[in-house]
Amino acid sequence: MFAKDVKSRPKASAALWIPLIWALIMASRPVSDWLGYSSEVTAASAYDAGNPLERNVYLLLMAASFVVLRRRRVSLGAVIRDNRWLFAFYLFWAFSVLWSDAPLIAFKRLFKDLGTVLMVLVILTEDDPVEAARNVFVRCSLVLVPLSLLFIRYIPQLGRTYDYEGNVMFVGVCPSKNTLGSLVLVGGLFLFWDLFNELHKEAGSRDRGSIFARIFLLVLILWVLRLSHCATALFCVLVGIGIFFSLRMPFVKRNLRFMEVYLVLGALIIVVLNSMFNLRGMLFQGLGRNESLTGRTELWDLLLSHQPNMLIGAGFNSFWSGESLREIWKTVPGVVQAHNGYLDTYLNGGILGVAFLLAWLWSTARRIAKSIMADADFASMRMAFLCIIVIYDWSEAAFNKTGLLWLVLLLVAMNPPGGYRVPLEIPASGSEEEEAEVGLAVSAPYQSGFGA
Repeated sequence: MFAKDVKSRPKASAALWIPLIWALIMASRPVSDWLGYSSEVTAASAYDAGNPLERNVYLLLMAASFVVLRRRRVSLGAVIRDNRWLFAFYLFWAFSVLWSDAPLIAFKRLFKDLGTVLMVLVILTEDDPVEAARNVFVRCSLVLVPLSLLFIRYIPQLGRTYDYEGNVMFVGVCPSKNTLGSLVLVGGLFLFWDLFNELHKEAGSRDRGSIFARIFLLVLILWVLRLSHCATALFCVLVGIGIFFSLRMPFVKRNLRFMEVYLVLGALIIVVLNSMFNLRGMLFQGLGRNESLTGRTELWDLLLSHQPNMLIGAGFNSFWSGESLREIWKTVPGVVQAHNGYLDTYLNGGILGVAFLLAWLWSTARRIAKSIMADADFASMRMAFLCIIVIYDWSEAAFNKTGLLWLVLLLVAMNPPGGYRVPLEIPASGSEEEEAEVGLAVSAPYQSGFGA
């Protein structure tokens, strides 16, 4: 299936292997685990030190992506201009290194996080960035979803693990059940989107083999969800598909300009219904969860008691380092995230960090809403991913965490309406035919319609 997919996407450049390898690592296990060197961290000091092998692999991929972007003549000014709130968000994190208790560790983690931005830019600067996005994540699913099922069913020493209470957890190719949930969530939605586009081609141009392969993989994803009991991932997949179809309805598209009003009214209706019928309890019961979110609320209380500064936080991912991490591990060993993206941002960036995050998410939602009329297909999927990641981060932390969901969020949030490549100079002495060829080559990235 992977080989067939490569043949069916001839326009994809070789540079897409860089973000694909990055996505494969983010969606599965660390490279050291695959090579037989355990990356399990049992002491806070070891977590702070990091892994030299992992660091070298990430640096190699980042250097390769930087070379690609240099050759494509990407304009940093255009990237910043078209993503002002994201730039402000990262600028705040850069300043937060100054008040971190471990500035060097914070800087290294921020530098690694910027690698995700480079991977997204490689995808967005393809001649057809929409097809490039499907290319990367569909191929990632083609490799990791069947392999996860193979590990779970037939190689239990690799595909299963145990929690601190001794309960078995199905993890597949991932280090934890939550990581497996994010893999099937992203893979399921991209496969659904790819299948949807294939089915809407003209009858003579449809590839039956690709259609059956996508359906087969979606069935495998449902099977993995059933085995692993990833209730949050299943809920988000269903919500994402619902949003994708609803945003294609003419009535919904016409009224997107009233999005703020609908959100306020919807929130009020949910509050009223919850007070009358306990919707919260019914939802958790349907997902097989208790109202403490499997002990998360107790963890949140513990973490809040260690918050160093309400206004500016501990610094970029600095809450999870040094003395703070050692104190937390005395009570909850091994935890390196708050299991809530907003709380995690608050612990590291305080009220200012959460404010920058919410401003960026809101501006992204408004920008996507404006583009749905012009590009219902891709813009609808962008909005679907944005909404489900916003929901997902209530029980897991994906913001500014080098992982698959953060890669997807940056992909759908970053907007290159005019292309990022700097136009090449056309020789004044060239013939009209030569000038036309150069002009066509330069304009290709601007004709993809991405973020129109």
